[in-house]
Amino acid sequence: MFLTRHQPSEYIHYLLAADKRVALSQADDRVLKNYLKGYEGEKYFYERSCGYGGLKLWDVSLMSPGLAQYDFIHIYNGKVYHFDIKNYTGNVRRVGQQFVSDGDYYYQDIFSQLNRADFYLSNFLRTHGFQNEVISRIVFINPQLTLIEDAPDPRIVKPSQVEQVIHFFPSGLSAQ
Repeated sequence: MFLTRHQPSEYIHYLLAADKRVALSQADDRVLKNYLKGYEGEKYFYERSCGYGGLKLWDVSLMSPGLAQYDFIHIYNGKVYHFDIKNYTGNVRRVGQQFVSDGDYYYQDIFSQLNRADFYLSNFLRTHGFQNEVISRIVFINPQLTLIEDAPDPRIVKPSQVEQVIHFFPSGLSAQ
């Protein structure tokens, strides 16, 4: 069961309403395109996981003490799962802890962002008296992505593994 669902910010509502009516600035156009690409990936994950168990949150921010944003949080069998959805396409290679596209686009701080969010979520839970284990994963959702890496990393869910992750939460079971 989803307890929260994504709600676009007022700025995104404005960009969606203004798009095709006026010429957006280059910065606004980039923000809108990035938002729509990310939303498409998150919506796919949401739609696939609707019928499965646990308590789920889509698009949550926590201040603990710094601000961290979470694409999805699933609470299931006493554990808290955090999924950071990436809707990248094409060939992306992992270089150490960084990711680089064939066009040499450098995706900044993906692991750093995941680790920071994991730390804040764990801290938030402890501060509020919960001892739940937090498991954080980067989910590369788009089947049009080829991820090239030297060695597998348990923090990464490849497009071919998304269904396994979703089916991990059978329907009808509670969050506990």
